[in-house]
Amino acid sequence: MKPFRELNDREFCDIVYEILCSNCKKDVCIQTVLENFFGKSISSIKQRYRRYMGKTIFSTHEEIILNSAKNLLEEKSCIDVLNELGFNYEAYF
Repeated sequence: MKPFRELNDREFCDIVYEILCSNCKKDVCIQTVLENFFGKSISSIKQRYRRYMGKTIFSTHEEIILNSAKNLLEEKSCIDVLNELGFNYEAYF
């Protein structure tokens, strides 16, 4: 993989999106995952993502979680989906 600074904005955002998709459980600390992957502070990662995508990493992560839940609800019970996605309380879902 190219270093952080050498990635164009599209490549960078695609990588962030893939990381978010592969870590779509609610209890995963996305901040830590992204910082470890890129070797940069979360503030620089968030700024670059927002500048190119026009939305935050957090909102993108929430969209991914909700879409995953929607798809899983077609096959599983609500409780199973809650557990699989890492929601601790039904009210948060």
